[in-house]
Amino acid sequence: MKQVKLSCLIVITLIFACACQSKKEEQSREIEEQSTEMHPSDPDDEMSMTGENDLITSYLKLKNALVKSDPILAQLAANELEVAFEDARLYSEAELAERIERDDDIEEQRKVFKVLSEQMYKLATNNKFEFSTLYKQYCPMAFDNAGAYWLSETKEIFNPYFGDEMLRCGKIEETLAKK
Repeated sequence: MKQVKLSCLIVITLIFACACQSKKEEQSREIEEQSTEMHPSDPDDEMSMTGENDLITSYLKLKNALVKSDPILAQLAANELEVAFEDARLYSEAELAERIERDDDIEEQRKVFKVLSEQMYKLATNNKFEFSTLYKQYCPMAFDNAGAYWLSETKEIFNPYFGDEMLRCGKIEETLAKK
C-alpha cells in the first residue's frame, strides 16, 4: 500500500512539474511576443547583426528587458552585451555588462545600466560603432529625481528605469543620426 501511495505521489509530482514547465514556456513566449510588439524589427534597418553593431543591438535588448522589468531577460541580454564589448576590446564596459549579468535585482541592474548608458552615449558620439538613428532619452524622475539617460531605437518613450510603473516618463534630448 505504501508503494502505491508513493507511486501516486511521484506521478502527481511529475504532472505538476510538467505543468509548471509548460507555464514557464508560455510566459517566455509572451515576453518575446511583447518585446516584438513593443519594438518590432524594421527590415529596412541598415544595422548589421555582426561586428561593432552587436554593441547597439545587444544594448537595446538590455534596455528593452529593463523596460519589461525582467531581471532574468536583462541578465541574458547583459551577457550578450558583455561578449560584444569584449569582441570590441571595450573591457571596462564589458565589466559593467557583467555586473548586470551577475545581479538578479532589477533595481541594481538599473543602477549599473545608468552608467552603461552614459558610456554607450560616449561611444556613439565618438563614432565607435555604426547605427541608423538613436534617440538619447531622459527621465528626470529616475533615481530619486537625479535623472538618467538612455539610448533608444524609437522616438516613443519606453522607460527602462521604471518599466511599467512609469513606462512613458521621459523625453527625447537628442537625436543621433547615422554615422
